[in-house]
Amino acid sequence: MRPAAEQILLIVVAVISIVVIACSDRLPESVQADAETEHPAIEVGELKSDDDKQIDKALAIIDGGKAPMEGILLLKELAEREGDPNLDAIFLLGKLSVQIDSLDKAVKRFNQVLEIDPNHLDATWELAMLNMKMGDLEAAILQFDYCVEYDLSYANGYFFIGQCYEAMNQTKPALEAYKAYLPLAPDSIVSVSVEGIINRLEVGATVANDPNS
Repeated sequence: MRPAAEQILLIVVAVISIVVIACSDRLPESVQADAETEHPAIEVGELKSDDDKQIDKALAIIDGGKAPMEGILLLKELAEREGDPNLDAIFLLGKLSVQIDSLDKAVKRFNQVLEIDPNHLDATWELAMLNMKMGDLEAAILQFDYCVEYDLSYANGYFFIGQCYEAMNQTKPALEAYKAYLPLAPDSIVSVSVEGIINRLEVGATVANDPNS
């Protein structure tokens, strides 16, 4: 295969892999079984709280599409309840804000969650994704790192840390992040792409350090 064709193939594979990682569950297959064991599904018939029932009703209305604002108002009622706001409702409002590209509102909601529960990893993860999208890469790195450090089911954070460092032209920490992610990659397509990224960065670093180049 000619060099130009090889480069095109690597770019295509890399783009596909980034989309797969960004759109997939944050949980790599290598730790999926452990997580499911630690967090078993709710048994059918298990009693739900009134809040849970209202959240289910709100989501059903929103998913139905006919009167989504009615469902959002049900969530807001729980999220803004004086003295006892419902964290799940606040978090879901943040997720809904992301879906309609209302990023500032999403940031506000996820920060509300963290004010109540500073160790809420899902909210931290969502903020990391938003900060990366909005260009606050240093904050995103700290938040991804926090998630990965406390729960390996957030291992895709290593990849996004690499992306952030690469965007900041910091090759060494980018390589470290990609290499940490490589053994946790969810499939061979992603592995090949990450290996290609690592090789590209290593070659670039070698050329940059070569006084004769």
